[in-house]
Amino acid sequence: MYSSMKTLIDRTVSGLTRYVNDRGGAIAPMFVIALPVIVGVTGMALETAQAYMVRERLSHALDAAALAAASSEVDEAELRVQLEKFFDANYPPEKLGTTYDLKVAIDGEKINVSAKADFNTRFLRLVGVNEIPVAARTQVTREVQGIEVVLVLDVTGSMETGGRYIELQKATQAFINTMFSRVRDPQYIRIAIVPYSATVNIGSIASNPDFIQSGHLPEGVVYNPAESDMWAGCVMARASDDDEYDTDTVDGGKWAPFWWESDHPKCDPGRSGWEQGDDESGYVSSDCSNNWWDDDNIVTKHVTELQMRDEYEVNVVTSSKKNDKRGPNTGCPVTNPITPLTSSQDTLIDAAKELTYWNRGGTLSVVGMAWGWRVLSPTEPFESGKQYNDKYWRKYAVIMTDGNNGFYQNDKTAYMRKNDKLLGTTNPSSLLDDRFVNICERMRSDGISIYSVIFTSGANDTTRDTFESCSGSANYEEAEDVEDLLPVFVKIAKEISTLHLSQ
Repeated sequence: MYSSMKTLIDRTVSGLTRYVNDRGGAIAPMFVIALPVIVGVTGMALETAQAYMVRERLSHALDAAALAAASSEVDEAELRVQLEKFFDANYPPEKLGTTYDLKVAIDGEKINVSAKADFNTRFLRLVGVNEIPVAARTQVTREVQGIEVVLVLDVTGSMETGGRYIELQKATQAFINTMFSRVRDPQYIRIAIVPYSATVNIGSIASNPDFIQSGHLPEGVVYNPAESDMWAGCVMARASDDDEYDTDTVDGGKWAPFWWESDHPKCDPGRSGWEQGDDESGYVSSDCSNNWWDDDNIVTKHVTELQMRDEYEVNVVTSSKKNDKRGPNTGCPVTNPITPLTSSQDTLIDAAKELTYWNRGGTLSVVGMAWGWRVLSPTEPFESGKQYNDKYWRKYAVIMTDGNNGFYQNDKTAYMRKNDKLLGTTNPSSLLDDRFVNICERMRSDGISIYSVIFTSGANDTTRDTFESCSGSANYEEAEDVEDLLPVFVKIAKEISTLHLSQ
């Protein structure tokens, strides 16, 4: 606009000059009288346009600064410091106009920001106007309305390495606190937690016969996670391809309980390829007995103590049998069942503090993701998710792993053992990756946005590519070092939270 007005002035002066030259001396006196008026009016238009440009630049700088500062989880004093920094970056001193009187006021979730600037005139000084004051204001609302999030978290045995599970507890608490800190009414935030290892503990719904197949548990055994010789609530995957879909029990079937038999599978003469003393199995013949797990080995719960790590309260494992655990729930996250969607911050924080590691079996992100989908779903077995087409709610899934999809020869998983060929092959890793991506695609088709996180360097390139395919490259994160997980989780929480700019 400035260049256009300058061009207009140049053309006007040029035209007047030609006019005077054409008319000769007769017009000169009139021109001399009119020239200050013409130049003044033209100059006023130019400087008015410049003042308008200053206001637009001021408004833009306020918008950018308010949005950037509002995304920082800081108190009011620090917010002002952040805002001034972002404002100065967007309106440096060399720009046209002198800024001053930057103000910020916080009213609940609303952040009101205003500033002024003076434009120093040249033409208008002729009529006594030395400067033109301009002002701008903006308002940013920090709020999250109608968001459902499921955290699908790896709690396999490798999470013990370097205290990864402790960082997971802290990062999960930080995610939860960040989400709830950005809303006035917690009813608009609903978060679920799905820990997974070689299987998933579905929690309280395990007691509902509408969802659980009968005839798979020994006589007298029922769902009772408080007793180590009872069923803790972990389940097998559905047969065939039914585990890739969010279907009800009519179409997809019920779930069978996850239960290790007391006899070691290698010692079962009826099982092909599983002979006593087979060195390739990884077990010695002493494993073969009529009671592979006994009273000393059926205790699978971790012994923990509450500690403060930084500003976070965490549960630290002080005693564990790790891979020597044996019992009916071996590999099952006994004390880490699914936490269904809830708006209770305290409930979620308590669940986050309990996250730990569960040895034996392998890593089955595919099973974790399938249950993450079911938790967000409005249909059974949880039925607590909002409808997919509800325009007032958005759904997100965040999945994290520190390893590769796969399981071991002799350990029981949600897909049985390798030699059982539940997936049709004894080398199921690639099939697990394919199923994982299929589930992600179907979740996205239901309107669920996905974030994926690779934690430390335990995952190979195939897993990294698989997770990136699941979420898309824009929502793919890597936390290479142990301490990187917390900032990554906070970053995702802030991205999920929405910032609405209103004028």
